[in-house]
Amino acid sequence: AAGLRLWDLGERAIHHDESIHLKFAWDITQGTTYLHDPVYHGPFQYFGTAATFIVLGDNDYTSRLFPALFGIALVGLPFLLRRQLGTVGAFVAAGMLTISPALLYFSRFARNDIYVAFFTLAIVICIWRYMEDRKIGWLIAMAPLLALSFAAKEVTPIILAIFLVFLNLLLATQIVEQVRASRELKPQQLVLAYLITIPTAWLIAALWSVSEGVRKRFSLTEMPATVPIIIILGTLTAPQFAAVIQKLPFITDNGYMAEGDLMRWTALVLILGGAYVGLLWNWRVWLIAGVAFYAVFVLLFTGFFTNMPGFWTGIWGSMDYWLGQQEVRRGGQPDYYYFMLLPVYEFLPLIFALGGTMFYAFKGKLEQRLLAAAALILIATLSLISDGSLGIISEYRIQLAFIIAIGSVLLLGVDWFTRFLLFWALAMLFGLTVAGEKMPWLTVHLALPLVLMSAKVLNDMLSSLRISKSEPNAKGESRATLDMRVAGPLAGVTLLAVVATSVFLAVGLESFSSVIAWIFSLGALAGVAWVAANVSWRTAGQVAVVGLFSTLMVFTAQASARAAFDEGTPNGVPPEIFIYAQGSAGLGLAIDNVFNAAKDSGLGKDIKIIIDQTNNIWPWPWYVRNYNNVEYSDFNDDFVPESGAIVLVGTSNQSKMEPFLDRYHPGQPYTHMWWFPELYKNLETREFLVDVVNGDLFDTWRRFFFDREVKNATSTPNMIAYIPKEFSAPVQPPESPGSRLRAPALPAESVTILASLGSELGQVSQPADVEVDAFGNVYVVDTLNHRVQIIAPDGTVTSIGESGSNAGQFANPRSPDYEVDDGPWGMTLGPNGGIYVADTWGHRIQRFDADMQLDLAFNIGGLFGPRDIAIMADGNLIIVDTGNKRLGIYDQSGSLQRIIGEEGDGHGQFREPSSITISSSGAIYVADYWNKRIQRFDSEMQYSGEFEVDSWGSRGTTDRAYIVALADGTILATDPANGNILIFDVNGEEIAAWSLPSQAGTSRPIGIAVDPAEENVYITDGLASQVVRIPLAILLAPPPPDSTP
Repeated sequence: AAGLRLWDLGERAIHHDESIHLKFAWDITQGTTYLHDPVYHGPFQYFGTAATFIVLGDNDYTSRLFPALFGIALVGLPFLLRRQLGTVGAFVAAGMLTISPALLYFSRFARNDIYVAFFTLAIVICIWRYMEDRKIGWLIAMAPLLALSFAAKEVTPIILAIFLVFLNLLLATQIVEQVRASRELKPQQLVLAYLITIPTAWLIAALWSVSEGVRKRFSLTEMPATVPIIIILGTLTAPQFAAVIQKLPFITDNGYMAEGDLMRWTALVLILGGAYVGLLWNWRVWLIAGVAFYAVFVLLFTGFFTNMPGFWTGIWGSMDYWLGQQEVRRGGQPDYYYFMLLPVYEFLPLIFALGGTMFYAFKGKLEQRLLAAAALILIATLSLISDGSLGIISEYRIQLAFIIAIGSVLLLGVDWFTRFLLFWALAMLFGLTVAGEKMPWLTVHLALPLVLMSAKVLNDMLSSLRISKSEPNAKGESRATLDMRVAGPLAGVTLLAVVATSVFLAVGLESFSSVIAWIFSLGALAGVAWVAANVSWRTAGQVAVVGLFSTLMVFTAQASARAAFDEGTPNGVPPEIFIYAQGSAGLGLAIDNVFNAAKDSGLGKDIKIIIDQTNNIWPWPWYVRNYNNVEYSDFNDDFVPESGAIVLVGTSNQSKMEPFLDRYHPGQPYTHMWWFPELYKNLETREFLVDVVNGDLFDTWRRFFFDREVKNATSTPNMIAYIPKEFSAPVQPPESPGSRLRAPALPAESVTILASLGSELGQVSQPADVEVDAFGNVYVVDTLNHRVQIIAPDGTVTSIGESGSNAGQFANPRSPDYEVDDGPWGMTLGPNGGIYVADTWGHRIQRFDADMQLDLAFNIGGLFGPRDIAIMADGNLIIVDTGNKRLGIYDQSGSLQRIIGEEGDGHGQFREPSSITISSSGAIYVADYWNKRIQRFDSEMQYSGEFEVDSWGSRGTTDRAYIVALADGTILATDPANGNILIFDVNGEEIAAWSLPSQAGTSRPIGIAVDPAEENVYITDGLASQVVRIPLAILLAPPPPDSTP
């Protein structure tokens, strides 16, 4: 466990959130006062990390050492639950915690979740050890553990609420059982007893010490061990829920920390009320526990008395802020998010926890089996209901499915500890599923109960393995040992399963060498069969379970190693779903280049570094914390880099560096932060569950599970690192397997620049589509300037449109929830000298006449983000309705005639269609960008073929390709993410590829058009913000043989 968590800790680039946590912790070491802010979670990690920095220094390795130590300690905790888990179960749990992909990955990650996991398991140990031996020390130990967990992260209230609900149910059962022991209860009386005690058990516990007379009437004379636990947990936890009062109908929520009087009175009532209940119960024990809790809580949240308001932001603000965030739904993940993550990473505990639940459910009495079968049918039915198909049932189908599942496991004929583990796992999954914010690191809190549950299952399944007893010794003692007829096959099956799985993973299922693995697998099956024939079928099943467990352990070890140690390649895509706002491998290379240049310069920490702050700057503040000459720049029009300055600029501002590129080495393009490609989004839960068992998608799932291959995934650089020429040249990223090489640049002398960056007339900002008429006029969709410009052959420029949502204006989508500027994207020339413009973010088409006066605007059929337009032979318009993943055919007056296609990857289906062109033969071509193909239709819009464009499919906001057809059927296409212009022959074969010449070493061609005479090609460069003209003959000429992409 230690080796896995400590090896190479600092190698992976720092995550966005990590950098904030680390920088704040480092600030503490520099004398900055810590101010608690629930946006960045609790104070525990900051003071713990700061202490690590003080003792061991601050670097990328020590930055992750504190969570790694907690991850190591977590592995040892199951041995304190040997009585509950069993000896085998404790060892199994420790082993699974060691290699759990989620727990290993986030033990090597400067976040709070691993601390909460440790404190949670420690609290579980205190609860069940107290129930076992009733030693007061377990109750008192819970108090500081609670405080530390609340000071770690705001997921703690969810966990404690789950524990308290379960303890309440357990206490209700214990109360009813005491009553039944003294009197006979009829079935209806028993039901009534539960109906009364389940909602009031917590109140009975709180009033236990002052209700002796009432209790004796019902024979409640023996205080269950659950009562002190509920009192300690409940009285110390309740004040942390103070802010929930704002959700009551008669209370007004004015925003974060805006209800001063309500906050103080609610918190004080809950604190004093809890103290009163605790002191009534056992004043000595509660006083010690209360002091232990509040001493830790106050010290941490007030920053050791340097920020007294921190007490209120902790006890009220934490819940206040995160309750509000659930409506924001940060991350925008679907309801089935964790149902996708768990099978990918935590499949071992998931399989054994589910299998064990079925084992417990169907081994009991007939009525239990029938109940389990009915519950499974109901859950499956609710899961497959479509949104809105059954009214209110559809709306709350997820909640209903979980309630049925949780209720069913509570009725299983198993011990209460097993029920607790099942309840914990299911309730946690329920809570995180219905919560608005879903993030990969929260998988930690699902993996922990699943691991414990699967360990308990394995212990129970193996507890009856055939044993024999040795002859009694001198003291009359005999030792139980495993029957040799079982021990040999058990060891053999385990070894063969491990070897077979390891070989499969090493050589692949399709390799000839996999024959060896198949032989070992058959050997393992033979061992199971021998036990069945010579011992018993039951024992054979137990041996098979051990073999399955061993096999899945090998798969889990591979998944863990990949997630923890494979950070991906600089030009690749994030290989793991865990990767979310992570510093990319390319960022790591840029950091090395910056640090090497600083060292090479002789200036060291005094070197000038300029960082583009128009994008997210984190994690740079952590990396440059010790540098003395760092500037965060907006890259305004008057930007001039200081001589010798290292510049880190966003691709949207790259043109500001153009005048100074002769002073720099070729730039290193890189992706600043990356996310796993979220291609699964926008599916309903039912669609997701159906796709899981879809045979057509099996290969996609298999390739990801075994090889982490993500179909249709690409990554686009959004930053460029520039190192001055007086320093050593930066290391450029190696090409990733399967990545698209940058095509050779067109001769610079062949390129004529018609417009460059700016907002003045004749200047452009991130231009998109382009068209050319028979008179040589060039029409440019000037996206970020929210207009269309017409450049005449003599250089005269006219413009139409501006930013806005009124007639003749073009919309900008920027809002507090979408902090991106954008504008119109597509256009086409009308038959009478006018133009049609796709007002993309206005979700409409606007038509301008030959005098460039608006004469029509329409959005019939619910256009959503249209990006291109073409005119058919009959005069109808074909509109690329990108957001709706379809095409729409409209007549000249804007009336919808027909819809073509829907979302999908089949014939005539689309995912992010971006452009359309019609050849002289009448063939219609559509750029189906996310499906990485160009589809061909006949003049009646009947599908007639397609060809692949493997380098398409990236998800950058400006990654949308445009296409144009030549008279002979040749297709010219842009490839913005890779900076290339692609040429395909009439059969769809790529015959050439070029890139635009650029001193920056990169470009982003978007729009492309050919003049009617087919002499020149016009291309827009969204990165440099230029419109260029290139002779078509040069573009069609094959590149030099040694530079073919």
